[in-house]
Amino acid sequence: MHLIALGLKKKLNIKWIADFRDPWTNIDFYKDLKLTRFSDKKHKRLEKQVLSNADLVISVGKTMADEFKLLGAKNIEVISNGFDSSDIPDSKPSLDSTFSIVHLGAINKDRNHLVFWNAIKKLTDENPELKNRLEIKLIGKIDNSVFQLIDDLKLSSYIKHIPYISHNHVFDELMKARLLYLPINNTPNSKGIVTGKVFEYLASQRPILAIGPVDGDVSEILTETGAGSTFEFNDLTGIQIYISNSFFKFINGTDQSFSYQVDLYSRKSLTAKLCKLFEKQFDE
Repeated sequence: MHLIALGLKKKLNIKWIADFRDPWTNIDFYKDLKLTRFSDKKHKRLEKQVLSNADLVISVGKTMADEFKLLGAKNIEVISNGFDSSDIPDSKPSLDSTFSIVHLGAINKDRNHLVFWNAIKKLTDENPELKNRLEIKLIGKIDNSVFQLIDDLKLSSYIKHIPYISHNHVFDELMKARLLYLPINNTPNSKGIVTGKVFEYLASQRPILAIGPVDGDVSEILTETGAGSTFEFNDLTGIQIYISNSFFKFINGTDQSFSYQVDLYSRKSLTAKLCKLFEKQFDE
């Protein structure tokens, strides 16, 4: 699509805004494409042509924007993904009676973090009350390696796997959770990964435990909104403490209500930002 736009830009001399919801040559599966040296060079050459010729480049996150600047983007703005306010139920469902940790979406090998499961194993071995009240809901497609690791650590009794739910019920499950689990892909571009579910998590107004780079885009969003905390891929102690503190709040009934500063990530607010960028381009 960008190459079509590049051709139209050259032929008609019209203004062109190139929007990237994902990276090009820095996407996490790029290394798995088994490209020849010639093909790799061509991808990178075309990427630079797009970035340097577009009147405006829009990226989904700050890390991606910084990478695109190095590749030749002269004028770049960030408009993240977001949530649709109309998807949020008018009335909040009751919280789960268990200490529920909920993950929404697929978990592949890159998101299957041993450190999380080791933290769960250690906490359940040491805390009988947590052991009796813990439930981990995995909603979506789960790689077999995840279930194998869960079996190896003897954690299967805590798992509730829901292979699929309709989008109409997504927020019900998120809003009932005591804690939302957000694993970031452990890949070279992990700093810039911001999955779409991040914003549904934010809109649910439940606390978020993320595992990924503490200097990454997701960590910045969670800090900015106050919605949760991010821990590095090897921070076993930090993850244990966070889960323990969350369980303590659950036991004492102090985890009933949270309110985060998430309005900037509503699609209404993001579209208003996009409109202003359009107006600026047309006025120039």
